Amino acid sequence: MVVFLLLSSIELLTPEGVCAPNEEITIIFEPPIDTSGVKVYLDDNRIYGELTEDYFLYTPDTPYSSGMHKIVFVKSNIKKIWKFRVEKKKGINVNLSGSFSNGIEINTGEVDTMEYAPVYPPGKYYIGNLFFTITSPLCELSINGTVDPEYYGGYYIFTNIKRKNFTIDGGLISPIFSEISLYGPTGLGMDAQYTSSHFTIYPFFFVSNLVDTIFMDYPRTFRGINISLFSKRLKGNVLMFDARDDTTSISDFPVEMPEKSILISPSFIFKHSTLDSMYINFVHTATDTNIFSSEGYIDGNAISAGYGMTRKNLSFNLEIRGLQPHFLTLGNPYLYTGRIGCLASGDWTHNHYILSWNLYYYKVGKSDNAHNEQLKISYSNLPVSVYLEGYYQKEIDLYPFFTRYILIGSILSHSFISMNMSFSYSKSISIDTTISYSGNSVLSVNFPFIYLESGIAATYTKPDYSLNPSLKINIPAPFNTALNLEFNSTYEESLSAIQTKCSFVKNF
Repeated sequence: MVVFLLLSSIELLTPEGVCAPNEEITIIFEPPIDTSGVKVYLDDNRIYGELTEDYFLYTPDTPYSSGMHKIVFVKSNIKKIWKFRVEKKKGINVNLSGSFSNGIEINTGEVDTMEYAPVYPPGKYYIGNLFFTITSPLCELSINGTVDPEYYGGYYIFTNIKRKNFTIDGGLISPIFSEISLYGPTGLGMDAQYTSSHFTIYPFFFVSNLVDTIFMDYPRTFRGINISLFSKRLKGNVLMFDARDDTTSISDFPVEMPEKSILISPSFIFKHSTLDSMYINFVHTATDTNIFSSEGYIDGNAISAGYGMTRKNLSFNLEIRGLQPHFLTLGNPYLYTGRIGCLASGDWTHNHYILSWNLYYYKVGKSDNAHNEQLKISYSNLPVSVYLEGYYQKEIDLYPFFTRYILIGSILSHSFISMNMSFSYSKSISIDTTISYSGNSVLSVNFPFIYLESGIAATYTKPDYSLNPSLKINIPAPFNTALNLEFNSTYEESLSAIQTKCSFVKNF
């Protein structure tokens, strides 16, 4: 059995290359990260936005100035730097920006894009993307479409309309609220959000295909609404949704498999000050594991409560979480249940040293206990930063599972040039033993009018290996238009791809 280990990836989704003067800053985390100690800077000024385990979102209060800008992400031993350019012009104040890319992907074997996802057959495939944003005084319209065989169905489309305190999203959406309620199932649908000074209302509807079922796929429909009321120190929130399976298109489907789930989740957050906060989140579900029978619903509850604090050189978060054995939310059907546990995380900074920890102890059943421990230490002394990260993880839910991971790297940072090099090693022992080696090198040079970035990433997990070189060039073009050229290629044991990308911005 081949096991793919996904290493932590922190990527800037927007802005990219060249952008509109008021484009949002969106940083995504895959897999999700612990948010303690996360800091984001824009041109050496710290910015505060919406921060979750999966993403950071910042909407600028005032438009960016023309020229090159720098975004810096810092968390313990991790430092990421991105740059983007703003080209704007006085006048009607209508801005068009976007990017387009195209390439080919050659598959010589059956590539399993997710651990349990359907494979796509060998052959030659077209890959491409079109993204553009139109910004005007009335509203902002964004459309993003991608053709790629590694997406379920071979495509991805997303649209967004934003005006002051009202937004509408359509296409492929993925709502996220909390790990024990609704945690990012993806599907085709629509959501909207209206925010005033004291409340927010967020309805959503989408249809998700279970792409990671082993034997068959069928639609799962979600309908729900989230309502928030807040003041300076207190925020109350209620999430309600129902999800149900549609198996009518599958012949000879066993009647005991379809499910229907109704969920209600109230939560409260109290901010004692800007440095201290407490929260509690209660979730009740009623699940019918067979929508064709009259056995009724199986009820289950879950609760989480926590406290977080931030001081000059210390941040600390403590959470207690309990889930009943019959608790099930189709918004996160793979959540481990029947346990009670305690999570503690934080970081401590002293001069150039940073110590971070993430501890999770929980009780399963009557006597079994398990734990997940992560300890990270880093040292930084600019302009050169050296970081070391490692953790040991143990799980006993399904079978004994152990993982050891270590990452070592260095960052050379200067106003003109920066270089990031890293190497990681991991060993996972469960049914099989998997060993993975990964290396990454990125060089960025900021010339007076051109921004250049080149890099290469390599991973080897026996018997699979991959190489991914990339090149990005930001070039100002005539007629108030800027271009960003990007080249990416990937080579794996049974897959190779090459893609070019061009970004643009135009003002009217």
